[in-house]
Amino acid sequence: ASDLYRLRMVHDRRGSLFLCAQAASRHAETLHTDTGWFTLYFVDTAMFHAVHRSYRRGGLLVRCIPTLVLGALFSAVLFPGIARVPLASAADVETALTDTGRQLEARYSEMLDALQQELRSRIPQETSTPERFLADDSLDAALVRYVVLLEATPRGLATFAQQSPEHRALVDRLLADPALMKEMLLADGAAAPPQGRGYGPAQYGPAMKIYTAIGQASPRAGEGIFHRLALAIALEHAVPVAQSNPAAQTDAPTIVDPVKRYLHYEKAYLDGELDPAFDRLDTWELRFVVNGDEPDEILAWGREMLRNYRPDHIYTPNYGWRYVGIVRTDVKYGSENVKFDRPELQKYQNILMNGGVCGRRAFFGRFILRAFGIPTIARPSTGHAALAHWTPQGWVVCLGGGWGAGWTKTRYKKDLDFLATTQARRRPQDFVKVKRARWIGDVWGEQRVYGEHDGTPAFWNAVALRTQRAVIEATKAVALDPLGEELGEADEPTTLEKFIAAPVPPAAKQISYSANGTIVIPAAAHVKPGRNTSDVVAMKSFGGGLQLFLPRFFPEGKTILRGGTWKGLPDACTSGKRMLSGGYGKYENWGFRVAVTPRGDHPPRELTLDLGNGVTLELVYITPGTFIMGGENTVEGRFECVEVPKHEVTLTRGYYLGKYEVTQAQYEAVTGTNPSRSTKAPDCPVDNIGESDAVAFCNKLSEMTRYEVRLPT
Repeated sequence: ASDLYRLRMVHDRRGSLFLCAQAASRHAETLHTDTGWFTLYFVDTAMFHAVHRSYRRGGLLVRCIPTLVLGALFSAVLFPGIARVPLASAADVETALTDTGRQLEARYSEMLDALQQELRSRIPQETSTPERFLADDSLDAALVRYVVLLEATPRGLATFAQQSPEHRALVDRLLADPALMKEMLLADGAAAPPQGRGYGPAQYGPAMKIYTAIGQASPRAGEGIFHRLALAIALEHAVPVAQSNPAAQTDAPTIVDPVKRYLHYEKAYLDGELDPAFDRLDTWELRFVVNGDEPDEILAWGREMLRNYRPDHIYTPNYGWRYVGIVRTDVKYGSENVKFDRPELQKYQNILMNGGVCGRRAFFGRFILRAFGIPTIARPSTGHAALAHWTPQGWVVCLGGGWGAGWTKTRYKKDLDFLATTQARRRPQDFVKVKRARWIGDVWGEQRVYGEHDGTPAFWNAVALRTQRAVIEATKAVALDPLGEELGEADEPTTLEKFIAAPVPPAAKQISYSANGTIVIPAAAHVKPGRNTSDVVAMKSFGGGLQLFLPRFFPEGKTILRGGTWKGLPDACTSGKRMLSGGYGKYENWGFRVAVTPRGDHPPRELTLDLGNGVTLELVYITPGTFIMGGENTVEGRFECVEVPKHEVTLTRGYYLGKYEVTQAQYEAVTGTNPSRSTKAPDCPVDNIGESDAVAFCNKLSEMTRYEVRLPT
């Protein structure tokens, strides 16, 4: 009494395995239960494992025995391979069209065919002058309507529209609004559900439903950053995002509520809790903020935790490690403690508590960036998980190899192709030409090619890539245009900006005595820590004054020395060294230099910072250019590493670098202490400096001078 079923693999956003049973016979519905589950009994374990292997092949024919007969009594004895599998959601299973649905499908198909015929009559399949079509927006209304119909498919739109008159009205409203469709397509359109090895129809209907619901929930959602935020959530959550809940919360929602996600970020922005650059993000960038699997209350926990626990990772001027620096300092590398994860805690809380290897560390890094409103993506490479995230200067990779070493889970599969689109999007007035060329390619039935590493493009897709390359080259001399100025959204400083601007009062380090015998000892009123407390760090507190922090574990990884106070033999004086972990450092021949981000487009050749009491810090401007990186050493050791092969590196942006190592006088002027042991002299380089000391110096100097001061690497 067995039936033959084709099992189709579908992933949700967490990567869980779903099996959709599509019957080869009309009796398939006998396996569908009210609970949304069915049980597959496999004749042998080999077949059971074959199903799991097919996870990567996209499908498999399996003979299943219905559960209604013998299942409860003999499953453990006769059928060693058992899998209890959740059914896919209704969105994953192709819905049959009603009579109304078939009429709508025919209508949308006619619209699609008519638009294609019209556009093909006005735009050639190939031309020697494609630029004139890219610079002309007169056909945009027809182009975007065609592409939306193409991506959504007439059947997909009809499936949504047939469900209610309200749904049909949403589709009609979308197709009648060229400006909204264009804005959606510039942000890469509505999300599409996984289907086999590719994707199904883009879910423009659900996106419109979410966008409309957000507009009804918030009067602010129609303009500026709030409009872009609402649209980003609508596009990204058009395919439901599975929510990662604590294992003990069995009754928690299974998907992220998109309207609540919008309201969460709106409130966090209005309360000044997000990064100061949040209102500069465009719709496409915001999609990589709002797509997390964490519940909204965990986002709030993440911000509160970092403000209380490691505020230095919030106010660091180095955008490359802002927020995500907590992964380096507090998410321990190693999986030995993962077994202690607690069911009442959410995934990211467990990661912070028990650490993990590259995957869990990258997950937490992306989470904490999203919590503060910074766009981020997964950027894995072979055998390693990493992340990339937005900064005002461009996207940067963290916790992994540089650009070109991996891929992304976006439509820009190669990481270099993703980087290219981020660079081109910095010139939105020119980037639209890239999109326009791809839309024309759609009209002529070309296969989409999203980057220079994504295959051989047909004519119009090749035009898109050439145009994108030209835009990227032009951005080298053009600053990123700010967004949101039309509403004055940046007039009020954020909590972070107020915090950075607030000076630390002298009383924060002074012990006070009162007449009633009370003695108040501030946390930072201590001498230089030593021995087992040598790694204590004092940092500005969001609660006012200073707070102390003692690292949880010894750091691991690579230590990079660039210059410094190397006082050995002449051949030990090099521009840089790489070695095994130096831990917290603080050696007597280790010093450091600082770098400063220039202001404006034409910085002077030299910069002098006034540190007070006649002490200054001189820096010189390092212009963009190309140099050879590498050395001669071929041995890996405790204080050395392989330095070959030599390779060419190009710096596309200039920066200021300290003319000399930071001196003892400069360090004392900024921090109030001089930890040097090797040589005590104000003009000698400060030594006995660890990484946390160097970072703290940069942060305090940034506060004093209002320049972005950081370490060179």
